[in-house]
Amino acid sequence: MSQNGGTYAGAIALRGGSLTVRHSTIAFNRTYPFDPGNRGTAVAGRSRTSFKNTIVAGNTDGHGPANCNRPMTTHGHNLENARSCGFTRRTDLRGANPRLGALADNGGPTLTHRLLAGSPAIDAGAPPFPPTDQRASHGLRGRRATSGRSSA
Repeated sequence: MSQNGGTYAGAIALRGGSLTVRHSTIAFNRTYPFDPGNRGTAVAGRSRTSFKNTIVAGNTDGHGPANCNRPMTTHGHNLENARSCGFTRRTDLRGANPRLGALADNGGPTLTHRLLAGSPAIDAGAPPFPPTDQRASHGLRGRRATSGRSSA
């Protein structure tokens, strides 16, 4: 989710239920500054929201940087350029620049943000399932795509 805008949340606004976000990038969204109480451009609401293997970065509101309006549940391997989402697991990266390229056709059915050289998100993801042969796949566990496609 990138380059969206709204008056309550730029990317995700929840008013009930729950949401799990995995293997996603939520970046460069904005909340329009009509309401001085608006905070949480990427994610706003009171619903149960959890993240895994996700980048949340570069979101703004009328007051400055804003990713989440409250701490979210983390299942690890998330990266946030600020500290508003409450990503506190050992595998989460807080206050880190994800070094995202421009929204572009990097292959696949949708536009994506490519991870640029030196991105801390490269090789920081968790595999979606345990490998069947630990010896054969040891060098590939936890890798994110580095060939121009972002798997964050």
